[in-house]
Amino acid sequence: MGSLRALGLRLAIDKTKELGEHIETANKLVLRRIAEDIVDDAKLAVPVRTGYLKSTIGIQAETIDSVDVGATAPYAGFVEDGTSKMVARPYLRPAVQSQARNFGDLVVQEMERV
Repeated sequence: MGSLRALGLRLAIDKTKELGEHIETANKLVLRRIAEDIVDDAKLAVPVRTGYLKSTIGIQAETIDSVDVGATAPYAGFVEDGTSKMVARPYLRPAVQSQARNFGDLVVQEMERV
């Protein structure tokens, strides 16, 4: 009787680990997908004079549970937030806010696929 319980427990532990791996994979996929959509939206919204700022918008760093999106142009923050002499022309913040609304739906979709 004890060995059957141990076997059942072992199977339950294995399935739990497997589910955890699926959740981690789904989370990575969703984060990556949203980050790519944020980049696309920001590139559509960014004001363009020379195209340099737009060309520097992208995924900056990726970890298991986060993806950093931004622009590496030295003046990117000035365009986004404005200065005392220049009005703000946000392009990144609106892209993030727009895609944040999709996060829950994408997680559910990925979990259903797993």
